[in-house]
Amino acid sequence: MGAALGWLCLVDDPVPDALRAVLDECVTVELGRAMGSVPWMRQVDHDGDGLDRTLARMFDPDSCRRPASADDPWAEAGGCADDPPL
Repeated sequence: MGAALGWLCLVDDPVPDALRAVLDECVTVELGRAMGSVPWMRQVDHDGDGLDRTLARMFDPDSCRRPASADDPWAEAGGCADDPPL
């Protein structure tokens, strides 16, 4: 899972079908619970859904450009955190 998340973070390529199939098969409630203890995951894991939310965001990167919402800790009104400053 770490390698898959790392790859998704490092490339802008579309998610290959084979990787998507592996993730769809491997991501379980138990894995999500285990990933909840990872320090950066704790920032978005409020109800045990941090891994699912992270993958959904990575599968749909344009979703971070949606309007900010108090109910969505991922939301950013001005764009994505990794947008260039200028």
